[in-house]
Amino acid sequence: MLRLLRLVQVAYTSLISHKLRSLLSILGIVCGVMAVMVMISTGEGAKQKVMSTLAGLGLSNIYIHQAKQPDDQATVLSGNQVYGLTWNDIQRLEKQPFIAGVAGMKEISQAPFGMNKDITAKVVYVSSSYLEITGRILSKGRFLLPEDSYQNNLVCVLGVTISRQLGAAGRLGEYVRLGDQLYKIVGILEDTKRVDTEVEEIARENVDEMVFLSFPFSAMHRDDPLKSSLSADLNQIVVKVTGDTDVIVASEVIDRLLYLSHHEVHDYSMVVPRQLLNQSMKTQAVFNLFLAVTGGISLFVGGVGIMNIMLANVSERKREIGIRRAVGATKWDIVLQFLTESVLLTITGGLLGMVLGGAAVILIEQIAGWPVSVTLLSIALPFVLAVFAGIFFGIYPAVQAAHLEPIQALKSL
Repeated sequence: MLRLLRLVQVAYTSLISHKLRSLLSILGIVCGVMAVMVMISTGEGAKQKVMSTLAGLGLSNIYIHQAKQPDDQATVLSGNQVYGLTWNDIQRLEKQPFIAGVAGMKEISQAPFGMNKDITAKVVYVSSSYLEITGRILSKGRFLLPEDSYQNNLVCVLGVTISRQLGAAGRLGEYVRLGDQLYKIVGILEDTKRVDTEVEEIARENVDEMVFLSFPFSAMHRDDPLKSSLSADLNQIVVKVTGDTDVIVASEVIDRLLYLSHHEVHDYSMVVPRQLLNQSMKTQAVFNLFLAVTGGISLFVGGVGIMNIMLANVSERKREIGIRRAVGATKWDIVLQFLTESVLLTITGGLLGMVLGGAAVILIEQIAGWPVSVTLLSIALPFVLAVFAGIFFGIYPAVQAAHLEPIQALKSL
């Protein structure tokens, strides 16, 4: 330990005597450590953001939206054919063995009485399974039950924004007027503002500003399937596949099933969160590769710079090397001395790079608005790489110094 401390002291004294040259030699290491640290932090932050966003939708879910009907489509459809999603689609999907649950949603043109005009309330009929399939959370009360549909109960569940806007009238157990009917509030959903707004964009809904009603029993259970289709078109269907099923493959099967049952008309669109996650991860991998190459080049340049200064030190200190060898220092002692100097340079550069890298990560988060996540890996990996660069690029100068003959070294000056 004393010998190591002595080596560090000698290395520090040698490097501090050439402050500017030592500082310039570690700039590459500093830039490399910063680049690697920023790369890992931004990559991890983006990954966590994507995971949290898509987890809010459910990675085993598939969202099917009704497409807008083109102006010329009405002339193409036959009299027994409807455009868009229907309860028949739900019944077909429920029969598939790889599907764990299906929920439908239909928007209606109603608005709660007493609402602020700044809030656009969305009133929808939903299946009782909607809450479980989408993973929404209740803060109070209960969600809609199958019995509410069977018994045509006039009950509703409110999003948190609607509940707050209604004030005292939006509390559990109170009544909300929709058209000429009063609906009892049996549940209030938890605030989802903490969830990224991209969830709303993908799912095309903001549950905080929605009022949920049970589908009328007559709309779901008609004797004539055709009448059921014509009277109960849906805006959205959410499908949850079983845990052992590949979601991507399941989406392809569902797409084919709907395409054929809709007479080969794409009157719907599908959003698969798992597929979006895979695409995002591929894009992130390319971005990480680019930053990794940039950081690697910076570390390489920094290592070459350190090698240059160490070779210059060997050339300038031949007399010192000769004297040390003459008084009994071995080749290994000389190697350790110069290798310690090289590693000390890279440790200094690594520490500076970590500090500046942390500042850069904060700036990126504050100014650019990118998600970042500083982890132990983002701190330790660039530092370890910097030390490794110091060892790798310091070996050659150290060996060169060790192989100088003492007499020739003393004669050179």
